[in-house]
Amino acid sequence: MPAITYKLKNRENWLGSHDCPYQKQKTNHSKSSLKHVRKGFKGFSFLILLLILVFLYLPGLSKYLRLRHQEERLNQDIAELTSKVEELKKEEHLIKTDVTYLEQVMRKELGLVKPGESVYKLMPEEIKSEKPASDAQVSDSAKEKGTPSN
Repeated sequence: MPAITYKLKNRENWLGSHDCPYQKQKTNHSKSSLKHVRKGFKGFSFLILLLILVFLYLPGLSKYLRLRHQEERLNQDIAELTSKVEELKKEEHLIKTDVTYLEQVMRKELGLVKPGESVYKLMPEEIKSEKPASDAQVSDSAKEKGTPSN
């Protein structure tokens, strides 16, 4: 009888140590679905983390871009003002050194004349209409109605 008991023990060991092939498939399937769930959770958590970072850094990024645009405008203004300062320095130098330029500036901007000179200012001629505008409108409306005007 010892041989029979040995075979039974081996069979029990074999059944106890190895699962049925159907059970292996079930456990493997549950493990693979668990892996899919973990992958999905990792992707979802990455997406949530990405959204949090976007919401945290987006206001700072927009402020940075706005300030950079403002800096570009201010640099353009500085360049324009620098060129204007250079022009004014040149003009100041001309006024201090060139007498004819000084005379031109005084005549043009201040309206000064030399003693004995006469200045003639020409005024543009205004166009005068024979009839006032209100009379012209009345006569036009009278023509449309077919009644004679004055």
